[in-house]
Amino acid sequence: MRISNHPVIRTWVLGLTGAIAIAGLPILSLPAHAFSEQAALAENMSPEDAFRIGAQAYRAGDANEAVPALEFAARLGHPLALWRLGRMYADGDGVERDDLKAFQYFRQLADNHADDNPGRPASRMVADAFMAIANYYKTGIPNTAVGRNIGYAADLVRHAATYFGDTSAQYQMAMMYIRGEGVEKSSTRAVRWLMLAAKEFHVGSQGELGRILWLGEDVPRRPVEGLMWLQIASQNPLNREDQWISGFYNEAFAAATDSQRSAAIENAERWRSRNIRD
Repeated sequence: MRISNHPVIRTWVLGLTGAIAIAGLPILSLPAHAFSEQAALAENMSPEDAFRIGAQAYRAGDANEAVPALEFAARLGHPLALWRLGRMYADGDGVERDDLKAFQYFRQLADNHADDNPGRPASRMVADAFMAIANYYKTGIPNTAVGRNIGYAADLVRHAATYFGDTSAQYQMAMMYIRGEGVEKSSTRAVRWLMLAAKEFHVGSQGELGRILWLGEDVPRRPVEGLMWLQIASQNPLNREDQWISGFYNEAFAAATDSQRSAAIENAERWRSRNIRD
């Protein structure tokens, strides 16, 4: 099933590629040249072999060898090559940053693999491609046919969050509901999305869920549950960059009653014992 047939994104009558073509953006034409005369690439070189050469060159910091090799593999539809090139152009990693090229690589990956088995290892990269495309639609790409379309961005994030079960997408979906960004503002729906990702150890979702429930921010206040999630988030090994979580947890813990603290600690320990295995 292509993107255009997926029930969540039924408005994409022609899929990403067709929709953008209608908007006037040229379909991505990947370079057909061989990437190294020394490699003596033949036309029957497999995309897997080309990707392997490109990935090795990328890890060695040799962009001059990596990019053409990855382009060769991407031209033959290799999903990891498409993703790697998208990330390189999006981040200016070894190449000059080019958002339009990044968009095109991500778009091809998403359009080719929108309905792949979400259990496949590459599905995380497909979900990441959907998220990258969504971020471009949130702002648009200046001087291109990729304009700002926040509703379309929400559809892309929703697909990554639902079909692929991507926790980062679930978190972003929640934040879009909190801000009313491309969707009708709803803290209740935001909490549902945060809960899904929090149960899968997404630290940002655990912290945001705890904050909302502790404060009762446009939802009924549940201080014990909020404090529980804040404690779980603050002790999450992945909590490296979200320093606000520990600060907010300390403030909430100080403001809580003794019974709220005891219940939250007990519930957090019970949750960890059920969900964390050595």
